[in-house]
Amino acid sequence: MSGVFEKDRGNVIRCNENCAMRSEKENSCRIMQDEVCFNASGCSFHQTEEERQASREKFNQRMKSLSRDEQVYYAGKYYRGRMPWNVR
Repeated sequence: MSGVFEKDRGNVIRCNENCAMRSEKENSCRIMQDEVCFNASGCSFHQTEEERQASREKFNQRMKSLSRDEQVYYAGKYYRGRMPWNVR
């Protein structure tokens, strides 16, 4: 398989070093579990740290704008009851 993603066939495939989705510990992509991104220009998940922070802030603002009942629903469904958007 060639292109944006390639299975690791025993060789170490490095993630793009400036991608915010790169796991420093495992040097792999946090999004793709058994595939590793090595082509940032074609990767749908590639984000710089600044883009990741802006996306997170937009998400937090959207969640805070929901009613308390909606926030409780999403917290229970996706965050084990926690509301990370209300932390700070």
